[in-house]
Amino acid sequence: MDVYDSLSRHWDRWKPDVERTVSLLSMNLDRLNVTSLLSMLCNEQTNDVDCGVMVLINSAYLIIGRRLPSRVDVALWRRTLMAFIPTSGTEAPWNLHADLDDMDVEIPDEPSTSKLPKLSKRGFQEARAIRRQWEETMTRLFKEKSASSVAQLATYGEDVSEVLHAITAIQNNQTPEAITAELSALNAEVSKRGDVIRQLLDLPNRSACENNCIAEQRRQRRFLKRRLCDIRNGTTALGTAREQLEVEKRDVEIRIQRLRDLDL
Repeated sequence: MDVYDSLSRHWDRWKPDVERTVSLLSMNLDRLNVTSLLSMLCNEQTNDVDCGVMVLINSAYLIIGRRLPSRVDVALWRRTLMAFIPTSGTEAPWNLHADLDDMDVEIPDEPSTSKLPKLSKRGFQEARAIRRQWEETMTRLFKEKSASSVAQLATYGEDVSEVLHAITAIQNNQTPEAITAELSALNAEVSKRGDVIRQLLDLPNRSACENNCIAEQRRQRRFLKRRLCDIRNGTTALGTAREQLEVEKRDVEIRIQRLRDLDL
């Protein structure tokens, strides 16, 4: 199990907590409630390492039975996990590395003869050679910039594909039939406990034990209803995250092709 070592100090204090959290999330990543997810998404570190997101990432790979890749795009995972928060929604592609589409380069001074009073034929030929050399330098700079951006976008595209594969594997971890069956069982249990509560409330002169039983049944019913909500939200969120990653993957491909199509 890869537990991200982002807290070098007080290792003995934080690592057991992380391991317990990973163990819990390995069974429940697809049904996290919003409160726990927001807590996990919080960047509580002072050393620019997002430990909360890394816990969730490790949990995802525990679920699908794979080791954590050597390269992890934490920003991409954070945006993916935001799908579990109902208010985040999905819109256009994220363009997490929009700067890679920027083709501005630092250019050398452009040669100019406009300030010269006269220009001989030989001077013109020399100036034209200098101008040609400048244009070749500019073309080389733009080609290098384009190639670098394409290479980085291709790497980012691989990261998107990796996250998409992980999310899809988690989504396929349970069949739709199994999820439907679990939801039906939970709904039946919620209804059953509601009936028990109503029957207990109808008892005349209830004892303290019966009142305690009512309180316990209500607590269990609230838990079951929260679980129902979490499963529905988790199932929807996994689908939303998968759709958004597919949009992002196509967008990266379009951006790469656009750079390759530049007339340089």
